[in-house]
Amino acid sequence: MKKSEFLFYNQIERKITPFLVSPGIKVNQKQHHEKRVLNMALTRAEIADRLILKQNLPKATAQEFVDCFFETIASTLEKGEVVKLTGFGNFELKLKNARPGRNPKTGQEVTITPRRVTTFKAGQKLRNRIDAKE
Repeated sequence: MKKSEFLFYNQIERKITPFLVSPGIKVNQKQHHEKRVLNMALTRAEIADRLILKQNLPKATAQEFVDCFFETIASTLEKGEVVKLTGFGNFELKLKNARPGRNPKTGQEVTITPRRVTTFKAGQKLRNRIDAKE
């Protein structure tokens, strides 16, 4: 019997690996491909799972840690302060002034209201790691 080979995205190790499936086992290749290979976004749940595996934390503690981490970043940015994560990068708020724009459906001119936007600038160590992967 010949086994079929599929690509599997390992969410813990963040890499794509092949795996063999015996005949008779049905795998929806299109659905598998879309969900596992193309959607390579790191989620809060995956971060918590890594804390559980690498630091042996209980699940509730890991999830609480991740939620607290992101809440701290969000509340700091909300106050208008910069978040500096050494070796990773900086999050900061930038003020955008009101400016003229157009409604793409109607072509009508509208004024885009002033707002605050969050920006992220990768640190040198992160940029070096990303450049090394290419």
